[in-house]
Amino acid sequence: MEYAVDRDTHEEARTDIIDSYRHGFEVLLDHPITLLVMGFAVSTLVAASWGLVSIPFIGGLTGFVFAALVSTPLAYGFAYVCLRAVRDDVAEPGDVVRVYDRYLEAVIAAALSTGIILVGFAFLVVPGVFLLCRLAFVPYLVVEGRLSAVDALFESFEQTRGHGWTILGLGICRLVLFGIGSATFGLAIVPGAVWSDLAMASLYHRVVSGTPPSDLDGSH
Repeated sequence: MEYAVDRDTHEEARTDIIDSYRHGFEVLLDHPITLLVMGFAVSTLVAASWGLVSIPFIGGLTGFVFAALVSTPLAYGFAYVCLRAVRDDVAEPGDVVRVYDRYLEAVIAAALSTGIILVGFAFLVVPGVFLLCRLAFVPYLVVEGRLSAVDALFESFEQTRGHGWTILGLGICRLVLFGIGSATFGLAIVPGAVWSDLAMASLYHRVVSGTPPSDLDGSH
């Protein structure tokens, strides 16, 4: 009986992953220029923060500060853009800076999330992966839900309950797409990243709205 329950859970997660990526792909086809341009800009800033970290001596601190104050908050803003897109709202370039209305909370939430996840990985990989999945909804809850950083962390734990396997699957698919993008000399990295962001936004929208996957496609 326990095996049957686990099998049903994994099958449901597999279906949710497929539905999330299918819906995300449809949204990307509807708004390719806007989403890809904004995604490229944000991805460039994130890559710049990693590039700074690799510089000897002052690079690590500089990269951390740049990531904490610039690239990560803008990544939160792009998550909000993707959420608007999957809801069939008009996603505009100005939406990516909507995060600055919640800038301090975004910075604190990013720092807390990163710290908690790193502590999890320090103990063993499994706790780190578990925390990474359970905190996946924090960007949406801070920017769109307008929760405080601490409340967003707790609410993300609550909202992701029962969706851990799906979020893990979305993360694995993201890594696969990144590998494919790297194999194409980087040309497909940004489209793959944007597609993955839209898939995660689709899952969040479905969870908080209670909208079945079939209705998501029909409403788009």
